[in-house]
Amino acid sequence: MQKTILFLSIGLLFLACTNSANKNQPVADSSSSTTKMPVDPYLQKGTFTEADSLADLQVKGYTIKRLSGKEEYGGYTKVEYKNTLQLLNNARSKAKRTMQADDDLNSDLDMYRDFDQGGEVRLDIGRISIDAANMDNFEIIIKDTADSKELFRGGFNSRIAETPNGDDLWWNLGLKSVTTKIRPPFYVYVADKLNDSPFKFLVTVKN
Repeated sequence: MQKTILFLSIGLLFLACTNSANKNQPVADSSSSTTKMPVDPYLQKGTFTEADSLADLQVKGYTIKRLSGKEEYGGYTKVEYKNTLQLLNNARSKAKRTMQADDDLNSDLDMYRDFDQGGEVRLDIGRISIDAANMDNFEIIIKDTADSKELFRGGFNSRIAETPNGDDLWWNLGLKSVTTKIRPPFYVYVADKLNDSPFKFLVTVKN
């Protein structure tokens, strides 16, 4: 009986010492931990960087000069170009006008950062027939100013032309995301399956 009481006493003393030691252990202070600001994941991936954004910010616009190409059966062929920052700012302005939800806006911005690293080319065309004005007839090719290296190439999905206006031309337009990170100056070629030769445009930064 005395041995049992002795063992119980030793056990209680051991537990008391253990609890006392645990209480003296330092406790991590969450208030002292450093909180890191969220980082744009696309800056981390290096797709559209802060340096790219600052470079685009210096641009007032772009000049498009047609160098060659002729619509053999009548009509028109026009090219426009916007860099990535212009696309992002346009999306933000539209969101403000239309009161777009923040989640939807962020999704649009992510899309531009991912798929429009080289900006966007807009192609406006007018042709004398509905079939000739279908967007699947056209392809965009971008080359450097030495006219030797192809920087980007992309076609368009089928899109039926719109009804002619006063000029009796069927019209259409296509937006092509340039997935390669490039900036003007460069040449933009527009290949038309129904034309014997492509159209050539020079895109430069406005002074």
